[in-house]
Amino acid sequence: MTSGDSGSESARERADRCVESILAGHRAIIRLSGNEHEEGLEDAVYSQGPIQGLMDTGDFIDDPFAYAAQAMERISTMHPFAEGNKRTAFFTALRILNWAGRTLPDTEETYRFMLETSMGMHGVDEIEAWLRENSVTRRVF
Repeated sequence: MTSGDSGSESARERADRCVESILAGHRAIIRLSGNEHEEGLEDAVYSQGPIQGLMDTGDFIDDPFAYAAQAMERISTMHPFAEGNKRTAFFTALRILNWAGRTLPDTEETYRFMLETSMGMHGVDEIEAWLRENSVTRRVF
């Protein structure tokens, strides 16, 4: 999409941006963690498969809740990074929801759900339903 286009972003453009955002977000999460044992792991990627899969998924998922659910489930359970998989999964889901004008509240329930998701306790359909039910309109100041 060029700067003069008024159309919405395509699924492919969103997917490409998502992958770039995942990698940049992961680097920032690790750098900002303050955990000494994570130093130097900003670019430690075990497998780009789950990340590449998100880009491929983006070609046919136009629903931000479904896309965020895929991202959350894949990254948190497939562990593409040496460290920071849960944080990166949550960050990625939030980014996708933010692009759609939504966010998740900073609550114990949200934290619990993310932990359960990372343990494989929730499938993609359940994650999607939870995101729909628990997301709120993103306030822009």
